[in-house]
Amino acid sequence: VALIDACAATRPDPLLPIIAPWFSSDRMTDAWHASVYNRLSRGPSENAEEEQAERRDLLDELLPVLDAAGQQQLAQRAVATPAGTAMLVDLWERGRLSTRLLVQPQFAARVLASVSESDRAKVEAWQAALPPLSEEIEQRIAARKTAFTQQGGDIAMGQQLFTKHCAACHQIAGQGAVVGPQLDGIGLRGLDRLTEDLFDPNRNVDVAFRPTLLETEDGSTLAGLIKQESETTVTLVDNQGKEIVVDVETIVGRQPSTLSLMPDSLAADIPETDMLNLLAYLLSQKSRPE
Repeated sequence: VALIDACAATRPDPLLPIIAPWFSSDRMTDAWHASVYNRLSRGPSENAEEEQAERRDLLDELLPVLDAAGQQQLAQRAVATPAGTAMLVDLWERGRLSTRLLVQPQFAARVLASVSESDRAKVEAWQAALPPLSEEIEQRIAARKTAFTQQGGDIAMGQQLFTKHCAACHQIAGQGAVVGPQLDGIGLRGLDRLTEDLFDPNRNVDVAFRPTLLETEDGSTLAGLIKQESETTVTLVDNQGKEIVVDVETIVGRQPSTLSLMPDSLAADIPETDMLNLLAYLLSQKSRPE
């Protein structure tokens, strides 16, 4: 970490100081480490498009293993420079980083002071849309983490629970449906981040998996991921993994949602023993897809 900070100081690079604390993390792949070393030796790309793509690749692979505290640490390092703040805006816009970081007044003030004028309206809109923090959710996360640390869980039972509760939308090792994110390698996220993702699914929602809300002429509101769209119909996949075909002529309103398609009460409704077994199974999945 000290080497990265020192090199970044002599060869200006807005990215390396941001990711430095995680360079030695054993949760990151050899390919990720090699990319950092390569960047360290040659510096940022002079081609703007290549530079943006490389930054996104490195950050997008890192962020899934960061829990709320890790995301906060990364964001605090990033906001130290205008270039770092621009990276935060890009991550928020693409759903890679939780906008709940903006609930902290001092941090939000630093972002607004450093952000470009063109991005200020985006940040202010994200702030305005933030739901209040739930102490109940935080307490539930803490309780399940403590219980798992003390008791552990049964991996085989957890696999059965994955099939029951998760496979309608998620896939591991080719088993399950591909509606939400594939979960190969999810164990690399660690217990902290995994419990946050399960009990507070709206905290980090990738843009690619944000549902669309359709309002129909009969007053109904349908939510789901758009699977297919034609001139006459829109096919949604709901949070049960079921397809809903909607006649275009019946749609009177359409808007994207910033929330997850996963029901926010799903994890809370699973009994504690079952949840510990499910956690054991998910945390055992440490092989990334090839």
